Amino acid sequence: MDDDCDGATDEGFDDAYEPSENCAAARSMGTVADTSSSDTITISGQIKSSTDNDWYVIQATDDTDSGSDEFDLQIYFTANPGGLAIDVYRGSCSGTGTPPWGTRICNGVGDCVRWTMDGAWYGTIDVSGAPYDGENPCSSSSPPPPGVNQCLSDTGNWYIRVYRNNGSGACSPYTIVIDNNPASNGPGCANPI
Repeated sequence: MDDDCDGATDEGFDDAYEPSENCAAARSMGTVADTSSSDTITISGQIKSSTDNDWYVIQATDDTDSGSDEFDLQIYFTANPGGLAIDVYRGSCSGTGTPPWGTRICNGVGDCVRWTMDGAWYGTIDVSGAPYDGENPCSSSSPPPPGVNQCLSDTGNWYIRVYRNNGSGACSPYTIVIDNNPASNGPGCANPI
């Protein structure tokens, strides 16, 4: 493999996060909290071949909520040379376990992955008639009052895989941004997945 995109093979150069070819080697990139939009994580890397994968793990934290839950995790490209995609797993990357933990929440997304709890309803209570996109209004009381959802903790690890989804994009850099409760939506994040 051309490990630094200069046309020569296997010189031992990689981007700053290699090796990160599989989930077990996922690079820990820190924490994003839903209490401040200043916890943004930006990652730049390169996918050098059709078999190259870049795996990252972050922790997204959910503060104690009462009234509303502002957890709104967004993972999106700000630079995609074309043909790159993101898979995101919540809790682990095995795809096993009790949902939603250990479950792949998206596959082959090319623009944005968004997991939000700041919308109008959650579970079996539909307060506003809106599609599933959150747990608001919510209460920390157990059980919550009638017509109100329980404020749940969404704190957990999120595993992110960046890879080539088709034949293009070789050796061109990409940049992804990870944010929780941003001041404004990232590109392509207006409609949550």
